[in-house]
Amino acid sequence: MLQSLRLAWHQIRPQLRQLAVAVVVIALSVALASSMLLANHALSESFERSLDALAGKADLQITAASGGSFDESMIDLVRDVPSIGTAAPLLVGSAFVRGEGRAGVRVIGVDMLDDPSVRLYDFRGRSSVGIEDPLVFLSQPDSAIVPRAFFERQELRLGDRLQLQTSGGARDVVVRGLLADTGVGRAFAGQMVVMDLEFAQRLLDEEGKITQIDVALDADADLDAVEAALKARVPSFLDVHRLDERKADVRRAVAGFQLVMNAVAACALLLALVITSNRLATVYEARTWEMGVMRALGTSPRVLLRDLLVEALLLSSLGVVIGIPLGWLLAQVIVAPVADAMALNFKQVIDAPWVPLRLGPAATAAIAGLGAGVVAGMLPAWRVTRTSIVEVLRKGRLRAPRAERRAKVIARWLAPAAALACLALQLATGDGRLGALVIVSFAVAGALLIQPGLRAIDRPLHALLGGAVAIGVHDQSIVPSRAVAAGGVLLGGIAAVVWMGNTSRSFETFVVDELMATRSGDLVVDSAYNESAVGAGETKLAADVMARIAEVPGVAAVGAITYDLVERSGVGILAVDAARMQDARFGTWRIEQPIADDALRRVADGEAVFGTAQLLTSQKLRVGDPVSIVTPTGTLERPLAGVVNASFLAQNGDVVMSRALYERWWRRTGVNEVQVVLADDAASESVAREIRARLGDAYQLRVRSTEQVANWFADSVRQGFAVNDVMILITLVVVLFGSGDALAANVAERAKEIGTLRALGLSSGSITGMVLGQALAIGLVGAALGVAAGWAMSFGFVEGVVRLALGWNVVFDPTYTTALVAALLGIAACLLGAAVPAVRAGRMSAATLLRYE
Repeated sequence: MLQSLRLAWHQIRPQLRQLAVAVVVIALSVALASSMLLANHALSESFERSLDALAGKADLQITAASGGSFDESMIDLVRDVPSIGTAAPLLVGSAFVRGEGRAGVRVIGVDMLDDPSVRLYDFRGRSSVGIEDPLVFLSQPDSAIVPRAFFERQELRLGDRLQLQTSGGARDVVVRGLLADTGVGRAFAGQMVVMDLEFAQRLLDEEGKITQIDVALDADADLDAVEAALKARVPSFLDVHRLDERKADVRRAVAGFQLVMNAVAACALLLALVITSNRLATVYEARTWEMGVMRALGTSPRVLLRDLLVEALLLSSLGVVIGIPLGWLLAQVIVAPVADAMALNFKQVIDAPWVPLRLGPAATAAIAGLGAGVVAGMLPAWRVTRTSIVEVLRKGRLRAPRAERRAKVIARWLAPAAALACLALQLATGDGRLGALVIVSFAVAGALLIQPGLRAIDRPLHALLGGAVAIGVHDQSIVPSRAVAAGGVLLGGIAAVVWMGNTSRSFETFVVDELMATRSGDLVVDSAYNESAVGAGETKLAADVMARIAEVPGVAAVGAITYDLVERSGVGILAVDAARMQDARFGTWRIEQPIADDALRRVADGEAVFGTAQLLTSQKLRVGDPVSIVTPTGTLERPLAGVVNASFLAQNGDVVMSRALYERWWRRTGVNEVQVVLADDAASESVAREIRARLGDAYQLRVRSTEQVANWFADSVRQGFAVNDVMILITLVVVLFGSGDALAANVAERAKEIGTLRALGLSSGSITGMVLGQALAIGLVGAALGVAAGWAMSFGFVEGVVRLALGWNVVFDPTYTTALVAALLGIAACLLGAAVPAVRAGRMSAATLLRYE
């Protein structure tokens, strides 16, 4: 192996200039793959770290199956179970720091006077907390501890007051202690305020409530036995979780999301494979005579193949060495938009951390890059080593049309037919499992149709351009050689760009349509702090805000909406005022399958509920079936009155019910937003200004038109998919390098033909035009096939892979602008890549070209 490496380096070193394109492309592809893997890994760690930090030394956690809070008296039931060492109550709620930054924080309430609780969370360790006067801290109920990083970001000093905005209004806390940025201080990315449980309950309007109980067992306790005993002891509306199970659930959820993001990085590696294979084929075929001599001297085909693959491995190693550091730097750029996309998916803020260079993700990307290089070298190496010695020495660099094998001709027409059949089957059945098959089949079909495409475009370009350009295009269609490789690079790049564009557009349309289905009327009023709460759940307003908004001149009607999540079933709850549901001035509901004409009245009266399509799929329900929902006061059961497209709260679907029914079973009165219908003669902007003037400061309101709300949601989705812009740019750069490299190789292979044409009187400009005409032919064919394949592949991805991985019923919504721009940029990249080899071919003399051999 050492001898093979020396020989490989001896062969590669003089050709580094020719191989630079392959190295750059592998480096870019590895950079994209490693950046995505590193960013995903860092975000997953951040997600899990938040769970571990807050759980402390707990073995089990008890939470409300419906989500939210439950009565703190449950702590006594838990502590009575044998073998439990510590059971610590915890209250977790959301608030915002009032002021210019409006930073979102988690309010953590823990029983500071309960020594077992404090030991469980390790708040009092010398290395963890700095409290100047513990007696003052404990005697003042408004005392708070904040992580040091948060303390420094807010430019605080010990003893400063921190004003927090909650659903109950503005409340002050006094910072009297610092928490180290380790352990508990790492929870929620350090955006937290820790205080005594009783004061936290008052601040969050959760008197006598907690959100979880963390349980640590005795050293000799049987975890299975204690878990079973707890499940038998606590009420059915509480869930008992093992910490490792909760983390496993997080990993599974994050893995599904990351599968979607990593698919694009895989496209870049496939492009690198095609481009590198083309470049290595050029290099290997230039050494055909040399290999023939080595074969004649006794070198076996197997040894020769091994040496060529070692060269490919060494070449890809250079790309990996460059690509991994570049990917680490790129990861710092894309981690924020990827975090936004994850927040949109998981409905909670996810910290965008500094991305460390981890061995696992970097090694995965490195192995993928090395594998791509070796696979790229496999086919050209096998081709030049499989022929006989006599044929190798005889044929030199002859270029002549080769009769296609019957199997290849059959495959060329069967592959598109199979791809169309897969697409038609998915359209007919809606089976998401066919999505991956559609993606693969169209990728294969597109690659096989490049050569027929070049032949099909031969005659039109001949008639349009004429002269030497027509000669080059015709020759290229008969003996495609590198033209197929260049077309493959262009096809793959454009397909990837169209794929990403259509996916982003489909997500944007889906989210906006779903979220705006319930936001009608003229104005939408919610908390001003929701501007910085993307994906974190929304700050609720006190219920009395509705009556005060109704008193504003120009307001004709108001209706409130409340959101919630049932954690056990992963189902969202959309609670709507009866007036909002039945008053036509708020708009009509999109009911797909009403069970009766009075379905809206029955839901408004609390006799039935609506469900979304996702709910029917996840729960295997039909209209008329009873829907069971775990609530903090028991199990609510109501018949399903119809299917609505009305919300986007949970992957398993949402239940729409009356707000009166929700308040009765959940015993919560806050509202997420108030929708306003204006009087006929009222001006929208003037009424909005009046609401802000009367109530804005007291309630910290945000007042917007429904159009502004829709634009805000669309901007949020675009922000989450901003990483696509980086990927599209890198993909186009790869296409530029790849097409230019393939066309340069094409010029080198056709040197004798070009020299003959020059000797027959063709001018330098005609030769340059001929090469550019070939590039145009490749660009048109590659762009057309790329757009077609990209559309089909994005359909299979959006309505297949995404639905299976994320559970979202996203509908494919293509963007024609992206397809057109991608095609034009792809053609432009092809022509730009051909510019240098075209000019070079035009400047070479006939004598030089005819001496090429």
